[in-house]
Amino acid sequence: CALPISLDQIRSAPFFIFKTSHPDELDWVRAAATRAMASGDLPQELEVVRAVRADGAEVFVQQKAWALRDRDGCVTHIEGVVRDVTDLVLARRDMERLLDRLPGLVVRLDENLAVAWANQEWLALHGVGLEPIRGRDGVGLMATPDCQDEMRAQLAGLGPIGQAASRAIIAPPGLEAPRVIQWRHVGLPASQGRRGVLSLGQDISDHMQVQRELVRTSADLARVASLLDRSPVMASCSRWTRRNRLEVEYVNQGCQALLGYSPEEIKADPEITRRILPDPWHQHYHQTAARFLASAQPGDSITTEYGFVRKDGSQGWARHTAWVVSAGGESLEVEAFIHDITPLHQAQETLRQMAAGMAHNFNNLMAAVLGNTQAVQAMLAEDR
Repeated sequence: CALPISLDQIRSAPFFIFKTSHPDELDWVRAAATRAMASGDLPQELEVVRAVRADGAEVFVQQKAWALRDRDGCVTHIEGVVRDVTDLVLARRDMERLLDRLPGLVVRLDENLAVAWANQEWLALHGVGLEPIRGRDGVGLMATPDCQDEMRAQLAGLGPIGQAASRAIIAPPGLEAPRVIQWRHVGLPASQGRRGVLSLGQDISDHMQVQRELVRTSADLARVASLLDRSPVMASCSRWTRRNRLEVEYVNQGCQALLGYSPEEIKADPEITRRILPDPWHQHYHQTAARFLASAQPGDSITTEYGFVRKDGSQGWARHTAWVVSAGGESLEVEAFIHDITPLHQAQETLRQMAAGMAHNFNNLMAAVLGNTQAVQAMLAEDR
């Protein structure tokens, strides 16, 4: 034996070595031997083939064959190594069945980035079976042309156990619109110089659409918030508990012009209502709010007017319009607009005073008219 091991070791090894001078001598190596005899090439790549043992059991063997030449360069013999890889093949099939049930796209590429396997969701997306695309360029099926170069370079430089992420657009025939796929790639461990890539993809098209809508909504909300902050009207969002406790969650900059307090001061002070509402307005405010909120439902609203005291001590009047947004548990979510009606209240007070003065003057005139009328009536009575 030319090998540096004993015959017993060869017999007990999990593989066996063969040597044949003609490919017809062993049917199960015919394909590898024929290829090696024809080319006389250096060691061929490992191949997995299905074989049947003497007891009828089906097994999978991995074989490697190479050609031996004589002095004239002619191939004279075929030698090779074969080992039983049934457990590995079955384990790979179990893994593929598991990956097939994963929610998402799963593709296994070989060392040339060609499709070796794909799960049912990926195949259904492309509307094909596995066999028609096995061996085809995987990157070409995983991304549109404008995304392929970047992905190809990324996968080509991915080492064993290495990881990478990419985002690509795919447009399989039959789809109404292209889909955006978030890919995560994992380099498979090299085996006998061969490696591969396992790519897992998630269709995030709907997520991207929602994200775009959120961006637009956020921009709209930012514009609304900007308008509210520049508005002289005070806007607030509060949570009113069933125990008649007010928790301010949001207030715009209008509170600074109306009350003289900043939004931070209002949100941080649980007694802010007592500071800005002197009695009897504080008691009136809480009693009115408690009666309304005791039976309020989402959509119900209330409007009330009251006097208040600003931070600098000056007094004013406000019209408070509040409505219930949601109700749940032990609290209600309430939004409100508070308008400064101090000038209106002052105008109304001035009108009241003017009306009172005019009524007084009118009464004086009427008294004089009545007095003169009575005097004339008395003179006429005397003449008679």
